[in-house]
Amino acid sequence: MIEIRLPEQAGIVNLGNGIAIHSRGLAGSVYVDAGGPGARDLAGGPLALRLTQAGLRPGPLLATAAPPGAGTPSLSRLASRSLQPGAADAPSAATVTIDVDVPDGEACVLLVEDGAGCLHWVVPEEPFAAPEAAARSLGRTVSFPVPADTLVAAEGTRGLLGRLDSAGARVQAWFFAATDAVLGPVIHGFARKWETQNRPCFTRGFTPSDYRIDDPHFARLDDAAWRALAAGPALLFVHGTFSSSGAFQGLQPAVMQSLAAAYGGRMFAFNHPTMTADPRENAIAFLSQMPQDLRLEVDIVCHSRGGLVARQMAALGSAGGRLKVRRIVFVGATNAGTALANGDHMVDMVSRFTTLARFIPEGVTRTVVDALVLAVKVAGHGLLADLEGLRAMDPSGKFMRELNVPAASQVELFAIASNFEPKAGTPFISLRRAEDLAADQVFGSDQNDLVVPTQGVFSRNGATGFPIAETRLLNYTAADGVVHTGYFDEARTGERLLEWLAGGSRAAAAGSAASGATAAEVARMFDAMRDRAVQQLTTTTSGGRALARGGNAEFTPAELEKLRPHVVNLSEGVFKASGIYSSTPQDVDAMVQEHIPRFAEKLPAGQKLRIVVWAHGGLIGERDGLRIAQKHIDWWLANGVFPIYVVWETGLFDALRSILEQVRRKLPGMGGRDLFDYTSDPLLELGAHALGGVSIWGAMKRNAELASGADGGARLIARRLADLAASDDWRRGREVEFHAVGHSAGSIFHSWFLPAAVDEKMPAFKTLQLLAPAITVAEFDSRLAGRIGPDGAAERAILYTMKRSYEEDDNCAGIYRKSLLYLIHHALEPQVRTPILGLELSLRADPAAASLFGLNGAPNAAGRVVWSVSEGDGRNSSRSQSHGDFDDDSATMNSVAANLLDEANARCAYVDSRAAPARGLDLWPVSDDWLRGVDTSAAAAPSALAPLAPSEPPAAHAAPATVRPPPSPPAPAGGGARRALCIGIDAYPAPNTLSGCVDDTRTWQRTLTALGFEVASLCDKDASHQAIVETLGVLVRDARAGDTLVVHYSGHGTQVDDFDGDEDDGLDEALVPIDFQAGAFLVDDDLRDIFRQLPPGVDLTCFIDCCHSGTITRMLGRSTGGPRSAPDTRARLLKHTDDWQDWMRAHERFRQRQASRTLSLRGSRALENNAIGWVNFSACASHELAYESGGSGDFTRHTTALLTRGALQLSNRAFQDAVIQSFGAQRRQTPQLDCPDAQRDVRLLKFLR
Repeated sequence: MIEIRLPEQAGIVNLGNGIAIHSRGLAGSVYVDAGGPGARDLAGGPLALRLTQAGLRPGPLLATAAPPGAGTPSLSRLASRSLQPGAADAPSAATVTIDVDVPDGEACVLLVEDGAGCLHWVVPEEPFAAPEAAARSLGRTVSFPVPADTLVAAEGTRGLLGRLDSAGARVQAWFFAATDAVLGPVIHGFARKWETQNRPCFTRGFTPSDYRIDDPHFARLDDAAWRALAAGPALLFVHGTFSSSGAFQGLQPAVMQSLAAAYGGRMFAFNHPTMTADPRENAIAFLSQMPQDLRLEVDIVCHSRGGLVARQMAALGSAGGRLKVRRIVFVGATNAGTALANGDHMVDMVSRFTTLARFIPEGVTRTVVDALVLAVKVAGHGLLADLEGLRAMDPSGKFMRELNVPAASQVELFAIASNFEPKAGTPFISLRRAEDLAADQVFGSDQNDLVVPTQGVFSRNGATGFPIAETRLLNYTAADGVVHTGYFDEARTGERLLEWLAGGSRAAAAGSAASGATAAEVARMFDAMRDRAVQQLTTTTSGGRALARGGNAEFTPAELEKLRPHVVNLSEGVFKASGIYSSTPQDVDAMVQEHIPRFAEKLPAGQKLRIVVWAHGGLIGERDGLRIAQKHIDWWLANGVFPIYVVWETGLFDALRSILEQVRRKLPGMGGRDLFDYTSDPLLELGAHALGGVSIWGAMKRNAELASGADGGARLIARRLADLAASDDWRRGREVEFHAVGHSAGSIFHSWFLPAAVDEKMPAFKTLQLLAPAITVAEFDSRLAGRIGPDGAAERAILYTMKRSYEEDDNCAGIYRKSLLYLIHHALEPQVRTPILGLELSLRADPAAASLFGLNGAPNAAGRVVWSVSEGDGRNSSRSQSHGDFDDDSATMNSVAANLLDEANARCAYVDSRAAPARGLDLWPVSDDWLRGVDTSAAAAPSALAPLAPSEPPAAHAAPATVRPPPSPPAPAGGGARRALCIGIDAYPAPNTLSGCVDDTRTWQRTLTALGFEVASLCDKDASHQAIVETLGVLVRDARAGDTLVVHYSGHGTQVDDFDGDEDDGLDEALVPIDFQAGAFLVDDDLRDIFRQLPPGVDLTCFIDCCHSGTITRMLGRSTGGPRSAPDTRARLLKHTDDWQDWMRAHERFRQRQASRTLSLRGSRALENNAIGWVNFSACASHELAYESGGSGDFTRHTTALLTRGALQLSNRAFQDAVIQSFGAQRRQTPQLDCPDAQRDVRLLKFLR
C-alpha cells in the first residue's frame, strides 16, 4: 500500500495506477494498492470470486483510514490516519469525485465498502457511450460521484469482515468488457438477452432430494411430470428478485420431506427472469409451459417479487380456467412494492443485495451475484429503463397501481414479514446496523426487512384479500434480526409452512379416503399420513422397546476413544459436532499423520500397508453406524488392515418402516408368500411411493453426494490419504494399498467418493467390494462402471448379493415381504421399477454391468459376482439370506478380507455376532435421527421417551365415584336449558402432576354460571373414567331440543394404541382420567359413542384444554419455537414413563372388558367434520403442545376472558380468531376450531340470547 497525503490546497490528486481524487473539503491520507500478487480484493471471499467469474476485473484499491497507532501500513492493516473533512472554510460536498482511467473497449464501476462493511455500487456521472463510439477512442477518464458519508469515517465506528481494526472506507474499481463475447455490446436489449441465456424460464421438479440443486440446466418438467402434478393439489415455489429456486435452500430437509408427503410428492418450482420481464409476463410464461389440456390445483410459496408473480398466476389462471390457486404464502413479498425499485434508488437496491450476498449460501451467492453484475453493467451504461422487471415493484408505478385493485378471488392468503433490527449477539451487528440505517434513509420511519416494507407484505393495499388476518401472519420482530434473504433459514418459517399448508393438504387427503379403496386410491389416501410415520419415532420401536435418547449412554468413554483413530462421523456431508460421537477435520489429520504411521511401524518388514474405507449400509443412524465399526475394527487390525469407517447419518429407516406399517393397516388379512406378490406387496409399494418414500431415500442419497462435495468430510479424507500416499518420510519404502467396501447404500457413498479420490490424486483403489449394493444401475454406470479397471479409480470390483429366490424371501421390517432392494426398485426411486445393481434381474439385464462383472462370458472382466447363498472357496463365499446381514455374515466377511489381502483366506477368521441366523426387524437397526431438533425438555415439551420413575396408582382411585349433574333447571328466558360439565385433573401421579387444571374448572364454573348455566364438576379423584362417561351420558341423554350444553376438560392428553382398527394411524386420541394407570383412558371412540346420542336441536360446545384435543391426528411433541417458558410452565401431554407398556397392556384388557359391557370394539371411524353434531374448540394445533402457566391453562385463561367480555355476539369462526389474536403473534400454541362447515359462521353457543 502506498500512502499519499492530501495537500492542504484543494485540487485533483493523482494517486497513481490510473486513479485520482478531488480533494476539495478533505484532509488526511489515503492509501492505494496497485493490485498484483498478494493484493486483496475489496469484496473478499466467495463474493469477490463470483464477481470475477461474472466478468468483472478488479482494479486498484483505495483505502481512506485506519485507527491511530496502527504502525507501518500493510495489506492487512490498511492505514494510519483518517480521511476527514477539511478546514472550516472548505465547502461541504455531498459527494467526493473519484476519477478512473478506463482502458479501450472496457467500462467501469466502483464498489465502495464503508467503515461498517456495507457495500455500495457507484456508476459514472455520465453513462458510458455506445461501445462502437468508445472503441474509436484511446481510453478515457471517467468520473464517479461517491457519497461522502461512505468515505468519511464516523467517530468511533468499527468495521466488520476482518476489518475490525478499520474505521475508514475502501474503494475499488471493477472493469468489464463493453462488448460481451457472446451477447454483443451493452446496449438496449442486452439485459433481456442475458436473462434469456442465463435465467431461462422453466418449470422443474422440487423434491427434498434435489431442492438445493440450483442449476439453470436442471431437467424441465416433461408432459408426464406435468400430468403427475394434476393428480391432486400441488405445491409451487416461486422465487424473488435476482434469484432462482435456490432461494429456498434454507428450508430444512425435514420440512421439505413433510411438505412432499403432504402433497404426495407433487412439488415443483418456477424459475424465471426477474429484471427484464414484469410479473405478468412471468405468469403468462408459466401458463404457456403447461400442457394446454391440463388443469392444475396449486398452493404457492413465494418470496419477495415472487409474490407479484404468484398473484398474477392466480388471476390469469382463474380467468383461463386452467390453474386454480388455493393458497398463497407471501414471504417478504413486495405486495405494496418497494421504494428501492424507484428509479432514484435502484442502484441502492443492487448495493443492498450485494451486501446481503455475503451472508447467504455460496450456491445461492453465485446466482444472485451474476444477476447483480448484470444490473451494474446496465446501470453503468444508463440503461436502467431496460430493467422492467425491477421497475414493476415501484410503489408509484403503473404495474402496482393496476395490480392493487379489488377483484373476485377465492385464494387464501398467508404472510411472513420482518421488521429488521440488528440482532443482539450476531457477529455482523455493526454491519447490519449500518444497512438498517441505510434502509431507513430510503423507507423513512417505515419498518422494513432491508428490502421490503414490513407492512407492505400484509397490510391493506386495495386488493382483495388484504389486509391479511393476524391469524395467518408470522411477523418477525426487531429482536429476531431476520433480513430479507434470511427468512428460510428460520425454523419458525418452516413451522408455519407446515401449519398452513401441510395440515390443510393432509386433512383434504384424509377426507377423500374411503373404505374399499382400489390400489391406485390407496396411494392417494396416504398423502395424509407421512407425519404419523415421523410421530411414531417418538414413541416406541418394534416390540415396544423405547428408543434410547441422546447422550452416549450406550458407549463408554473408553469405547469412544478406541473408535476415534478409525471412525469419522458425518452429518449432511460435513463433520458432525454433536451427538454420541463428534468428528473434526483435526481428527482426520490425526488419523493420517499419527495413527496410520504408528500402525505401519508395527507391521512386519516388507508387508504392505493396506487401508480400507468402509461405508455402512441400510438406512441407519449414528448409533448403529458406530456399532458396526466397533464390531469390525479389531478384526481388521488382526488381519493387518487399517480400517477407516465413515458413519454418514443415513438413519431414516424408522420413518420408512413406519410408512410401511401405516400402509399395511389399510390392507386386508395377510396371506402366504404368493398372495403377498399379488396383493399386499404392490399396495405397500404404491403407498410407500405416495407417502414420501422417494423423499426419504432421496435425502439419504443427497447425504452421500454432499460428503464428497467440495466442502464434504469424505473429500477431506481423500485429500489427506493422497498426501499420505505421496509422502516417503514415514513409509521407508513400504507399499501402500487402498481398498473400499460399501454395504447397501454404501455403494451410493462410494460412487461419489471414488471419483473424488481421483480428483484429489489418490492412487487407484486395489479393490472395490460392494455388499448388496442399493445404487441404481444407471448411477453406477454413469459414475463408477467406466472407472473400474487397470487404469481406473478401482482396479477390481467384487459384488456380493443374493440370488433372486433369496431376495424374494427376505422382508423389510416384517411388513414388506421382499428385500429392501425390491422396495427401492418398486417404490423408493422417482421412477417405479428402477433397475438396482444388487438385484439379479437388473444386473443381468444391463449389458454394461453384466460385462463388467463377467456375467455374459466377457473375457478378462474387471469384476465378478459372489452369489449368496454359495459355498465357494475362501474368496467366493457368502451365506447371507437377508439384505441387512451381509456385514455380519462370516462367509461374506472372510471373503471380503481374503480378496482385499489377495490371499486364499482371511488371516483371522470373522465370527458372526449372531448366535443363529435371525430374520425380520432385528436386522433393521433402529435409530433416533428423526428426533434431532425435537425439544424434549421438561419445561417446553415433555418427552415421550424420557425414562421416569414408576409410581403405584393411588388406592383411592380403585373404585371411582359416579357424580351426576344436578337436575335440569327451568329453561331460562329466551332459550332452553343451559347445562355444563367441567372436568379438571391435577393429581396425576408423579412425574405427570399438573397444577392449573382444577383452577381452570373453577374459572369455567364461574364464567358459565354468570352466563346462566347450571354447572357440574369432576375434579381430581372424582374424575375417573366411569364418572366422566356416566356424567357425560346423563348430560347428553337428558337434553332436549333448544338446550345449550358445554363440556370443558383440563388435564393431560395423549395417544394410545387403537384396538378396533378404526384409526388410520393405529392410535386413538385420548383424555387421561385419574385412573388411567388401570388402562382406563377415555378414547375418542368413547366420546363419539356418547355424543352420537345427542338429540336433534341440542347445541353442544366443547372446550378442551390439553394436548391431542379435538381432531388432532398428528403429534411430534416438539416445541414451536416460541418465547422461553417461565419456570412454572408445563405442557399437558402425558409423559411416557417406564410403565408405559404396562399401561398399554392394561388399556387393552380394559377395552376387552368394556367390549363385553357397554362399549363395543366395532370400528367407529373418525367422523368428517361435516358429519359431527357438535362444536369443539381445542387448545392447540396438531404439531403444538397445550401449556399451563401461572396456575392456569393458557387456553382457558384467554377463552374465559373473552367470554366474560361479551364474545357471545361472535360467530364460532370469529371467536376462534379472537382467541388466537389474544395469544399474540409470538404464541406457542394456536387454538383450533372443529365443527361442521355450516356451524363455523353460526353464533357461539347459538341458543343463548
